[in-house]
Amino acid sequence: MKQELKPNQVTLLKEIVRNRCPTLISRLQTTTLSELTRTERELIIDALGNEFAAAGITEDSEPNQRGFEIEDIIDIVNRPNLM
Repeated sequence: MKQELKPNQVTLLKEIVRNRCPTLISRLQTTTLSELTRTERELIIDALGNEFAAAGITEDSEPNQRGFEIEDIIDIVNRPNLM
């Protein structure tokens, strides 16, 4: 099953990559997720993980709304790495 990012997920992904991995923002804007290399996807997943740790959990270590959104994006971006 092919799953693509929703428009709001694309916006969030670009925001996070722009802030946490700016060297990849131009690549992300000019290619599809499936065209990214494994290394590029891993760097993006690291950026997403860092954002999740910084802004995606509550004080009691449970995911907040942003955290759930980031988790969904990670699942989609990482899918090709699992196959």
